[in-house]
Amino acid sequence: LASNPFVVATRRNLAARARSRQLISLSLVVISLLPTRVISTQRTYSTVLPSQMSTQDEKIAPNGMPYENVWDYPRPPLIEPVPQRLRVVFNGVTIADTTSGWRICETSHPPTYYIPPKDIKMEYLKSNSRETYCEWKGECHYYDVEVNGKKVVAPAWYYPDPSSKYAALKNHVAFYASKMEACFVGDEQVVPQQGDFYGGWVTSNVSGGKKGMKGGPGTWGW
Repeated sequence: LASNPFVVATRRNLAARARSRQLISLSLVVISLLPTRVISTQRTYSTVLPSQMSTQDEKIAPNGMPYENVWDYPRPPLIEPVPQRLRVVFNGVTIADTTSGWRICETSHPPTYYIPPKDIKMEYLKSNSRETYCEWKGECHYYDVEVNGKKVVAPAWYYPDPSSKYAALKNHVAFYASKMEACFVGDEQVVPQQGDFYGGWVTSNVSGGKKGMKGGPGTWGW
């Protein structure tokens, strides 16, 4: 029987099975000796609201406002309320001071800011005969500004009857920062938009990227 091929094969199979059972038993012993770690299958979800995520994720400029690129502004322009305090100073006098301002954001331009008449010392503003026309907002009129004997011609403008989308701007006044002593958004003194036609206010969070902003030489065709 010892030389019978069938018997030899059977013995070999039984021996192999025995070795397998020994290996399995040894593996179970090793596993039982390992430190136990519980893996949770429970999903976790963020409790941050979308509005909170946007303010947390976007980069904030030194003035505390999110960075903006003027090429991201829409056309026709966006109109929106301004939460920051706006101030205009001329010849040592604060002639406008509001927390109820509006701003217009148009492609390629830094924002223009509009202040309600109730927050302006209107005694310093005198009507000027100049008129222009905006394709979006309509007919535009101008004011001269004179404070304690110092006068500048047509540094401020307004829309007496703006188009419906911009109705909130009715009679609100915007100022050329380049013609005033100082203009502020929050606590930051603005830089005037380049050129003598557009009146945008540039703050440290607003840029034109590599292309720049409209207003300077060579940008009229933008």
